[in-house]
Amino acid sequence: PDHRRVTAAALAALVGGFALRFGVVRTSPALLAVWQRHWEHTGAAPAPTPLWQTWQGLGLLATTAVLAVLIPWALRRHWRLSGAQTALAGLVSLLVAVGVTAYSFSPDPGRILNPLSAVRFSPEEGRLRGGGWGASDQNRPGKDQLQLRSKIAGNLP
Repeated sequence: PDHRRVTAAALAALVGGFALRFGVVRTSPALLAVWQRHWEHTGAAPAPTPLWQTWQGLGLLATTAVLAVLIPWALRRHWRLSGAQTALAGLVSLLVAVGVTAYSFSPDPGRILNPLSAVRFSPEEGRLRGGGWGASDQNRPGKDQLQLRSKIAGNLP
């Protein structure tokens, strides 16, 4: 391989890694700032907005539609797929497009991604935050007065 192609690929990976790191590091504080401003103005957490009502969501839907058509077409041209193979690739693209569309039109997309999110089976279920004893030994009042039991001499100092 040409050394320039290898160098270009390495630089692209490096720039992509830095961009990914920038996105990961900057996204959370930006989202928290938006929530903080909303909280200060209204006194309540913002209601979840369906993804299709934002420009990012519309971009996601448009990109999904373009890729759902483009990927089977490109696979057919590049790999010379038969009609049945192209139909299978189109079916997979259609299923992905339907999933992304359902996700973007849902008011609570977390439920689609995690159907068990409504199931609660925690030992702390029903306990108010910051109130009373919890299930963990470290979440009990008077932790410094904890008496360890011993089979030899009763309680240890």
